[in-house]
Order: sequence, then structure tokens, then C-alpha cells
Amino acid sequence: MPNNLGGAIIRSGFSKKEVARLKGITPQTLSRVIHERINLNIQDVEEYAQILNCKPQHILFKTEPLPVIGYGHIDKAGNFFRNFNTDVIKHEIYCHNNFTVDTAVVMWSVDEAYDGPWYNRQGAIQFVKYSPVSENFVCRTGYERTVTAKINDDHGTIISGQLFPEPAGKYTVHTPWPGETATRRNLDLLWATPVMALSYRPDLSNIEIVEI
Repeated sequence: MPNNLGGAIIRSGFSKKEVARLKGITPQTLSRVIHERINLNIQDVEEYAQILNCKPQHILFKTEPLPVIGYGHIDKAGNFFRNFNTDVIKHEIYCHNNFTVDTAVVMWSVDEAYDGPWYNRQGAIQFVKYSPVSENFVCRTGYERTVTAKINDDHGTIISGQLFPEPAGKYTVHTPWPGETATRRNLDLLWATPVMALSYRPDLSNIEIVEI
């Protein structure tokens, strides 16, 4: 029977040798379970869940990670910075709730010296629609709503704000919040994706963040 024991062990931070010892089996037996040569029964699932500090369904069902497409940072002066260079991606997100289909994540950090209204962005994760980013298009469901967008310029500038279409395939992005207030007009965008939600406390939202 297919299982997600191997993935659950990776996310737990335990080594396979440690898990085998805690379960009272040999590493070879654990390997056979992971590779589905030995079936799990309900008692096994519950014991592994207790060892790995996760829910039994995380052992039973495989969950694909949500792609992290970039990082946002607010410096001590309250300025916003975004890095969507794929070379810097160091995390995967496992989300055991509704945000699993066509969803990607932006991770946020805040300078320790910052004490403005955005301080609660520290450790927050932002959910966006993935297909506009992966397929390079402007999503119409983002019109007059908050989006994250990539400008077709020499720097691949990433911005966020309210999206408005203009004639001839151009766009306006109005950013009203402190730290990056601006109205940018006549933009050529590579993509724009709707911002779906922001979790200020992923640790309380059944969301696991794994370093890779």
C-alpha cells in the first residue's frame, strides 16, 4: 500500500536510523516499509505519527510540496524588497489544507530593527496562484485586486499592488501601502498573479516549512 512515511521522516528532521530505533525495528525493515514492500497497519501508522510528531494522515497520504517562488523582506526603514531568483530558493512548503491546487508561496521576513505596521510579516507566507508565474501570463482574475507581478524590464522587477488593464496590452499597478507607495502606469508585464491569502502564523495553520 502506498505511503508517505519517507516524506514524513524527512520533514521531521529525524534520521531513518533514529526512527527505526524509536520504533523498535531494524533500519532494513524501516527501508522496506518506506519502499512499500511491507504494508502498514493502523497501529504502525499511529506509532510512526507519534514518533514523528505528525498526524496519521501525513503518514498515509503523499503530499506534494507547494513551490516557493520567492522571498519578500522589509528592511528597518520599512522598504520592501523581493527576490524571485530561483537560485536562492531554499525551502519547500507542505500545506495540509485547502491551498494545494495551482498554488505557490512567497516567504516573508522583517528586519529586527523595524517597528512599523508590517512587523507581523516576519515569518509569514503568502499564497498566490502558480500558473501565471510558471506559464508567464497576466491572470485576468487579478484585475482590480491585489497581485504580485513581474515587469518585463532588464531587472525582472517584482512589484505588488492593485492591477488595472490599459489599452494595447499594458497595465497599471497601484501600490497604496506604506513602504512602497506608487502608481506605475504603462507597464509591460511578464506575469501577474492574484494574491490569495497571507498566513501570519504558518506554524498554527497546519503548514510545514522545510529547508532544502
